[in-house]
Amino acid sequence: MFASRIPSSQLSRNDSSPPSEKKPFYIIPVPTCLLTAKTSETDVVLGLGLGADDFISKPFRIRELFARVSAALRRGRLAASTVNADTFMIGSARIDARRFLVVTDEPPDQPLTIRELGLLKEFAEHPGEVLSRDALLDKVWGVNYAGGTRTLDQHIVQVRRKLGKSGDLIETVRGVGYRLRGF
Repeated sequence: MFASRIPSSQLSRNDSSPPSEKKPFYIIPVPTCLLTAKTSETDVVLGLGLGADDFISKPFRIRELFARVSAALRRGRLAASTVNADTFMIGSARIDARRFLVVTDEPPDQPLTIRELGLLKEFAEHPGEVLSRDALLDKVWGVNYAGGTRTLDQHIVQVRRKLGKSGDLIETVRGVGYRLRGF
């Protein structure tokens, strides 16, 4: 999911303030589906790693396309309504949910996608527990997600990288899922 930066003047038609006056910006998460002829694993991983919510390769069935876009829009609305403005720690990394950032000792701060933030919240709420791939997909992507577990695996790779040294705290439990080790 990408975030669009929209000036407040575009959200309201009744704006009578002068154009030279600085106006606040609102960050609006936008669900993103990549529709492409590319089919290699590298392309899929790159697209998802850059923040896309789904990757649909040609040829595709039109009803499947509509279902995937509808699911992405539903997940986007759900995710936007459930993200709260808190801060929490995973190891030495501070997660700023309000700003969608990971702050570590190693600058620069790392931006998070809505899915990455959802994964980090799940791990923080269940430290030490093994979370199955299916449970994480249901919780973060939504119950109706039709994609595979490779999407989750690639998001975990990105989350570990963004956490820096604390990324090692997310361990793979082979054949089951992932766990946030106690710290």
